[in-house]
Amino acid sequence: MRRFIILLTVFYCPLSVLNAQEIFRFETTVHDFGQVLLSDGPVSHSFKAVNVSSSPAVIQSVITSCGCTSVKWDHNPIAPGKSTVVSATYSNDEGPYPFDKTLTVSIVGVSRPVILHLRGTAMEKLRTDAEIYTYRFGESLALSSDSFKCVNIEQGESRGDQTTVANLSDKAAAVTFANVSEGLKVEVKPNPVPAGGHATLYYTVSSMPGKWGRNLYKATPVVNGKSTGRSITVTAHTTENFSSLTREQKSKGSRPVFAESTWSFGHKKQGTKVSATFKCVNKGAAPLHIYKVDSEYEGVSAAIPAKDVAPGAEGTLTVTLDTKNLPKGEALVIVSLTTNSPQRPIVNLFFAGIID
Repeated sequence: MRRFIILLTVFYCPLSVLNAQEIFRFETTVHDFGQVLLSDGPVSHSFKAVNVSSSPAVIQSVITSCGCTSVKWDHNPIAPGKSTVVSATYSNDEGPYPFDKTLTVSIVGVSRPVILHLRGTAMEKLRTDAEIYTYRFGESLALSSDSFKCVNIEQGESRGDQTTVANLSDKAAAVTFANVSEGLKVEVKPNPVPAGGHATLYYTVSSMPGKWGRNLYKATPVVNGKSTGRSITVTAHTTENFSSLTREQKSKGSRPVFAESTWSFGHKKQGTKVSATFKCVNKGAAPLHIYKVDSEYEGVSAAIPAKDVAPGAEGTLTVTLDTKNLPKGEALVIVSLTTNSPQRPIVNLFFAGIID
């Protein structure tokens, strides 16, 4: 898939090193078209934003995730309190599939962009809600999935997203949540969800001190006061926050360099345990610390080094892979390290082989 980049360079006085949402406040960062027919042709949406800062601000660039999406925006400075729009059009010609196209909006003088999403499901003919929202929660509430992912979260920050829920019953559904994991916020709007109608489920994960790497957050929907007995799951990966460091300070941090990033175990019988020792040298100027070792495959365990790896020193990481739940055939298991390295906060290592 081609990547389509629209870029305008503007020489303008920097505002500050902030998140772009602190300059332009978008009314929403996600637009879900729902079902769209391929015969409908291109679909469009305009994201409205207000300059909430005290100075004029300029949208420097909007980068789309694919050539199937085109964008337009006002290249001129937007005065404080004034609004603007980023208009996007999706070509809707990629076949009958769900789509999620991103627009990365960068502001002059601002270090972190805003990510906008165009979502929907393109199809040749319309489907019923019961066919689309197949994950049932009680007699009325339904979603298209029961598991969701957040983008990486840095310590001290929160990240969230949203999805559509359907009420498949002929009565309004008031939705609350029980057994909500610490750090997770989840809500439905509008609430109650109209009979036979739709609403948006918003979920937000906030980082917590000492909680690193990949973590699962859960919540159990309660509909009209009755527990559905089933949870939704949100996965988020928490990393160190280096945003307050200067470029020079970042360059003086730790920097793990692994001799080999892939451990090939050849042919192994299903159920065999395989251990690998990955060696790395800390080529940075500060001690290397590994906060956590994760894998989406549950059969991975690791012995994190008891001591930090000093600058110039070599460290080893022993990882064990239990292959009993891997399907037969070629296997590739990713192991992710969350570190204190500004240059490599996440390091991916790999197990590769064939399960007989």
